[in-house]
Amino acid sequence: MTAEQVIGHLETQDKQVEAVTKFWVSVLPTVALPSLSLMKSWLKQFDLETVCYGLSEAGLKNQKVGDMTTEDVVRFAGKCQIGYAARDPRRKTFRLSDQKPPRKRIQDDQTIVAYLSKNLADLLGDVPAETPLTEAQLFRVFMRLADIRAGKVQRPTPATPTATQEGQLPRSKAA
Repeated sequence: MTAEQVIGHLETQDKQVEAVTKFWVSVLPTVALPSLSLMKSWLKQFDLETVCYGLSEAGLKNQKVGDMTTEDVVRFAGKCQIGYAARDPRRKTFRLSDQKPPRKRIQDDQTIVAYLSKNLADLLGDVPAETPLTEAQLFRVFMRLADIRAGKVQRPTPATPTATQEGQLPRSKAA
């Protein structure tokens, strides 16, 4: 291979890693991303659609069982990728171009579905414990935790509990 071919291959691989990362975040928003070396290893073994097929199957399983860790997702997606790669080409029905982004609700109900636990408040850093959360706010909390774990967002310093003019704790934009 010439130097130009190697550079072209590396640029293609970087674009594929970026595509896998975007697909992971869209299918598994609450699960932290795996290492870059793992994604590159998948892409050396399988084509992009096979990798994304495994991730989509892991996303479906995560919706059913919930609370999957990155390690659980990697194992399950790897098994699905191996099975999908071994299929006859006529039986491969997954197409990356057919995948649609998840549907967003038009209107969220404003009922309180949970109160922020002390553990989650400590992980977030700037939201007080026992904060009432609607369904949309709870989803944003989990998305923010995933971003903090992935290193996309720095963990903020804890808010000092100072009273405002109305006598309430300051509200965070995150939740």
